[in-house]
Amino acid sequence: MGTTNFDKVKADEVDATTLKKGAVEITASAAELNKLDGVTTTTAELNKLAGATLTTAELNELDLSVVGALLKVKKIAITAKGDTVENDTAFDLPAKAVVLDVFLDVTTAEATASTKTIDVGLLASESGGDADGFLDGISTGATGLQRGIPTLTTGSNEVYFASTTRGVLLESFTAGTDVATDVGTVYDKSHLSDGVTAKSVSWTAGEAQTEFAGDLYIVYIELG
Repeated sequence: MGTTNFDKVKADEVDATTLKKGAVEITASAAELNKLDGVTTTTAELNKLAGATLTTAELNELDLSVVGALLKVKKIAITAKGDTVENDTAFDLPAKAVVLDVFLDVTTAEATASTKTIDVGLLASESGGDADGFLDGISTGATGLQRGIPTLTTGSNEVYFASTTRGVLLESFTAGTDVATDVGTVYDKSHLSDGVTAKSVSWTAGEAQTEFAGDLYIVYIELG
């Protein structure tokens, strides 16, 4: 059989035992070729794999069912909305997760509002939700990375914990007073997502803000 010009072949079906491109035989089976059916990846996306040296074992370390737990960080962009309504970020915690920490990175500081703070927590409309459970009154008045921490106050009789911007889901806090030995107590803790129904991360401005913009970082371990 001579060379077949497929540009001129018109048929509902071609039955052949060998297919060549030039002098090179295409050895992929029909089943192997069919694996490409429906693939929508681009050349640029495939080229990202060029030079990758990951082994199967290393790739499997990203498989939750194999390793059992994965440390993850979720970045959520937020911007001022000019109100004090609780905003659903559209990010839900996994069914089994351990929230270790929550940070706010203020990229554009609020200049206008008198109360330059926001709360971060779990949507209050969901069972077990707490709108300021992660961050409680964290500042938006200056750019930079913010973490909820207790405030120490030096009084006449004692240095004590007066307040905290870390929410009750991540900290056990008892305020002290300006009385000798009444320092107060602070204990960091983790939030277990399977302990409550609420999974939707939310944020709420302490006062209507117009300039503020930033990113939330949710640090958590997802369990398989």
